Amino acid sequence: MSANTPVREMLAVEGGEPVRDTLLPYGRQAIDEEDIQAVVETLRSDWLTTGPKVDEFEEAFAAWVGAKHAISFSSGTAALHGAAFAAGLGPGDEAITSPLTFAATANCVLYQGATPVFADVSPDTLTLDPEQVAFGINSRTRAILPVDYAGAISRTPRRSRNRRRLSRVGRGVRRQTNWKPFAYDSVQLSPGKAHHYG
Repeated sequence: MSANTPVREMLAVEGGEPVRDTLLPYGRQAIDEEDIQAVVETLRSDWLTTGPKVDEFEEAFAAWVGAKHAISFSSGTAALHGAAFAAGLGPGDEAITSPLTFAATANCVLYQGATPVFADVSPDTLTLDPEQVAFGINSRTRAILPVDYAGAISRTPRRSRNRRRLSRVGRGVRRQTNWKPFAYDSVQLSPGKAHHYG
């Protein structure tokens, strides 16, 4: 072997030295005694899936983000599907999104019979590259689904090249044509705090 040939270290799965001694968690929850008591109180009530706690949560969340209304869903996937429906996506429409996201982002477009179109991400933020989004906009584009990543907020054009206003699913809660499915995901949020993206 020559002096210039790189030596390949054996991977841990092949019996080599692990990079870490402990598991690297995907995320950490911040649950305190007040949270636990709120769950217990709800479990002891007559309402598990609907009822006054849902209304309280939606009103408090809307106030927290400065929106007139908030609607809670059972999951981030269901929220994205609801937002795609509310944005009016349907057969023949296209929606531009990031390839660096959970499958639900593109699937919510497919659920509505529309076509997801992937635009590349910026190497510095790992969010949608605005130039790539602008390049992908055409007469069938009805929505943009930006994905905030690791605390970086996705920047996207507000209008298409022909000045037609597009729905933006995922950022902003103040305009009628913007829909923000908000999920507590540790990869989308910067460490240690939640962000208001709008």
